[in-house]
Amino acid sequence: MRIPKFYYGWWIVFGGTLIMAFATPMVNALNTLYVVPISQDLSLSRSNYLLTSTFTAIACIFATPIIGRLMRRDNLLGIQSISTLIMAISYASFSMATSAWHLYLASFIIGLTYMAAGMIPISVMIANWFVEKQGLAMSIVFSGISIGGVILSPLTSSLILQHGWRVTRLYVSGFFILITIPTILFMLKASPEKIGLQAYGQPQAVKGSASREPTDTSLHIPNQGNDSPFLKKPYFFLLMIGMILSGAVCGGGMQHMGPFVTDLHDPMFASLIISLYSFSAIFGKLILGWLYDKYGNNQSLLFGGVLFVVSFILMAFFGNNKIIMLVASVFFGIGNSIGSINANFVTFSVFGKKRYAKMLSFSKSMQQIGIATGPLIIASMHEYYSSYRIPWIVSSILALAFVISWTKSYSLSSAQTNPNQ
Repeated sequence: MRIPKFYYGWWIVFGGTLIMAFATPMVNALNTLYVVPISQDLSLSRSNYLLTSTFTAIACIFATPIIGRLMRRDNLLGIQSISTLIMAISYASFSMATSAWHLYLASFIIGLTYMAAGMIPISVMIANWFVEKQGLAMSIVFSGISIGGVILSPLTSSLILQHGWRVTRLYVSGFFILITIPTILFMLKASPEKIGLQAYGQPQAVKGSASREPTDTSLHIPNQGNDSPFLKKPYFFLLMIGMILSGAVCGGGMQHMGPFVTDLHDPMFASLIISLYSFSAIFGKLILGWLYDKYGNNQSLLFGGVLFVVSFILMAFFGNNKIIMLVASVFFGIGNSIGSINANFVTFSVFGKKRYAKMLSFSKSMQQIGIATGPLIIASMHEYYSSYRIPWIVSSILALAFVISWTKSYSLSSAQTNPNQ
């Protein structure tokens, strides 16, 4: 196989970053900007509106394992393209909503297609294209989530103020289609073999020799035998508990950051805060990826976890202070990144290469349980206490809990398994 001077896999990284910049912020970070205007327009409570996130997460829980089985070498990009179109249409359909049920139905459909439009196919492609520097490539791709938040948050906020939330939904979905569909069709390739290349860092095969790895037509769904004893291990339950808690804390924090800052300050400062934590998360993901490659799983987790906990404490007690809120938003952006990139890293560290893809889908499903419930729990606590102080204190405790859970899971697994197997 030929090896060009500029490896095409970096175009996969660029295209994946571009797609992640739209697909994930649309569902997560930008949704916080719609909480107040949509709730007021449709006469909904915030907790009722945030049920949209719950329906999206519930759909993800059921769809993610199925998506992992469907995405094979010959249909990965086709499924991604179709999912992108369905997701965009559902997102735009909010503009025609006159009642809550429309929002819930559209959100459920978004959840069915959300992972297939971005995170899963991109993660699969990066794993196929890179043996070496996979952590770097994955960090760059996941930083696209933050880049999208930085760019789209002030743009979306401005559009909402000028044209209303209904027109804004149409604009955002239109941009999403125009940018992502051409990228999927003309830039992305499911695997290096499709264009006569091999994975980055993969040793050259000796001519005439048999491959040491079994050939499998599926992507990241190897024949792994009976996993039942493996799934009964304590580190499995610790990791999954951590996944649920991470989804609740990260999802709840992101969904309520906008209304929290808007209540204390104003919508434009809220958009600034969202842009700032999204911008800091760009570097946060790269730093966490570097720490993981350099020092290991636990050091990366502890660094992000400490900043995450501190961000919630600052918001709980000093939310009225704009300067401290700017600091808190930077810490939040870096700390919140562990819920995305470190979830992948810790899954690999605990389950190893052979089980990684299968368990990643399961981990993401568990994380969606937290994402489905976290925003609602915080909304209920906010309505009960008429303040975000108690919800943020609880979030800081849960953030510490899932970091400890993950680090303990890794420690137990490393004593019993070889993570490279």
